[in-house]
Amino acid sequence: MVLRDIDGRWLSAREVDERSGAAALRLRGAGFIPGERVALCGPTSADWVLAYVAALRAGLVVLPINPGYTESEVAAIVTDAQPSAALVAD
Repeated sequence: MVLRDIDGRWLSAREVDERSGAAALRLRGAGFIPGERVALCGPTSADWVLAYVAALRAGLVVLPINPGYTESEVAAIVTDAQPSAALVAD
């Protein structure tokens, strides 16, 4: 897997592994527990993918929220899924 980060630099599989692993540890350190639902908001980007992988590695259930959804669509999704928090990726 190779991703382009926000600076236009390419990330190797090793960098993706290291960065997502470090972020997963920060999520667990922040008190998130495996099985907890979180919404992940933001445009699809390398940072979004890293956040998604980190949340999965932390054992979280990820609810992707497309920034193109209308306010009522987001409200319906959040009401139905009831995530405990929202993560925002730039």
